Parts: sequence; C-alpha cells; structure tokens
Amino acid sequence: MAEGFLDHSQDGKAMEEVGDECFSELLSRSLIQKLHGDSEGQIFVMHDLVNDLAIVVSGKSCHKLKFGGDNSENGRHLSYNQEYDIVKKFQILYKFKCLRSFLPIGFYGYQYYLS
Repeated sequence: MAEGFLDHSQDGKAMEEVGDECFSELLSRSLIQKLHGDSEGQIFVMHDLVNDLAIVVSGKSCHKLKFGGDNSENGRHLSYNQEYDIVKKFQILYKFKCLRSFLPIGFYGYQYYLS
C-alpha cells in the first residue's frame, strides 16, 4: 500500500480494504499460505514461485544483501538473512543512498516471510 501499488479509487473503498481483498485473493489461490497464528498475530509464507516473480518484477529497486557478492548501491529496499553474523558488515549500508526499507528475513526456518 505504501508504494502506491493498490488502486483504492475503485468503488470508493479504503486502501486498507482493497489491500485486504488482494491479500485474501492471494491466500485463496495458495500463493501465500498461513504458517501459524497466535496472540501476537499471524505469520504467512510466500510460495517460492511468487518470490521468484517478485524478484523479477522488482527489478533493480529491491535487493538481498549478499556479503562478498555484488550489491547495487541504487536499491531502495534491502533485505538480509538473519542467520549470518552481520553486525560488523552493516557498514556497507552507507553506500546505499536511496535506501527506504531494511528488512530481516530468515524467521522460523523459512527464507521468505510475510507478516
């Protein structure tokens, strides 16, 4: 919603309502699946094919932080795997001048996580 990908002008619906409908549609088609839920909320996993599609569609604006690999400095959204000891390696972030979001991944043994 924050990136403006949802068309909330349809039928005068609130953006949150349109987002909820999109999420429900993805869930009903098994493109995302509920992992578990508790008092703190629900956790959903993205199907690996959906993740691959998201990587292709995102183009050069989204990246996974790869240590020792090629990291574009023009990325707007960056994720990293929490399994690595990366506190010292965050110095690379000073190169990312357009960075808007920085997200950890690797919860609950799953590589891709949506909450």
